[in-house]
Amino acid sequence: MNLSVFGLIPEASEGQNGYLTDTCTSTMDIAWSLFGQGLFSDYTFVLAKNQTRGRGQFGREWVSDSGNLFATIRIPDSARVLDNLLPMAMALCVVMALETLTIPAQIKWPNDIMTGYSKVGGILIEKKGPVVMAGIGLNIGSAPESSPGEKFFQIKAGCLKESGVNLNPCQVWTQILEQIRCRLPGMVAAPSTVAENVQRRLALAGETVVLEDAGAFSGPARILGIDPQGSLIIETIKGIKTINRGRIYPRIE
Repeated sequence: MNLSVFGLIPEASEGQNGYLTDTCTSTMDIAWSLFGQGLFSDYTFVLAKNQTRGRGQFGREWVSDSGNLFATIRIPDSARVLDNLLPMAMALCVVMALETLTIPAQIKWPNDIMTGYSKVGGILIEKKGPVVMAGIGLNIGSAPESSPGEKFFQIKAGCLKESGVNLNPCQVWTQILEQIRCRLPGMVAAPSTVAENVQRRLALAGETVVLEDAGAFSGPARILGIDPQGSLIIETIKGIKTINRGRIYPRIE
């Protein structure tokens, strides 16, 4: 394959193989294309300076400017055992990487990264057969402006620069990659540790929020925690329940 088609530059250091590119439609698209040509083994990654058609959970558009982090990494097939915990496992690796940079961050169930009450990043998991790709987006130097159509209680976007971070995307990615390679095998071997560690870093825990797309439990609820399978434990007027889908927004009194 001619890597110049994507503007890709192979990158390898300390056994970690990846590709760097300037601007692309989506690092996820490039990752699947490279995999289809036998060029994307476990832990291989694509890191872009910018992407024009990034996507997030439920096919929503991921909007972020140049200078932020756009990456996709192939996760070992064995990680499928984590099932619903996988987005949280990857978010956990990102949060742990930020902790090494002295940035306190939390996980908003099931796949978002928050600092304070701002969303700074997210995880996208895509699977084809036994193959798993994880897309990671992180606002480092800037955050997108709110659009007029957003709900008034939408969590605002933030960036790591607001926490005093003066690192470039490659420097932050190095820390994230190290956490993924070091932590993920242990999570696969002991899935229960994922929920335990997420629980300690769960955004909005104990707070009353608004749930959307959560079926019969859409509406106000209080977040209690995460169960061992990665479902969200909530308290509603109908009692204590668990949900495996939905979106969370802070409640504005």
